[in-house]
Amino acid sequence: MPVQEQVTLLLVDDSPRYRSQLRRMVSKICPRAMIHEAGNIGEALHLTQRVAPQLVLVDIVLGEEDGIRCTRRIKALSPRRGLS
Repeated sequence: MPVQEQVTLLLVDDSPRYRSQLRRMVSKICPRAMIHEAGNIGEALHLTQRVAPQLVLVDIVLGEEDGIRCTRRIKALSPRRGLS
């Protein structure tokens, strides 16, 4: 059986309930994942700089904020990490 590498994941959603559900689903599929959560763009950008996520899942509508804009800002902070 191949050894699973640890993946660092960032979940960005303004709903704690949805983040919790998504965390549960991801944990079942990838139990070794390091999962970090952000409820807004500011938290997402801070965590991106701190933990260098390999995968980021972003809600399109973040309350009054724009998830597409958030994704672009995260990508700008991580251009060499292969985030897309």
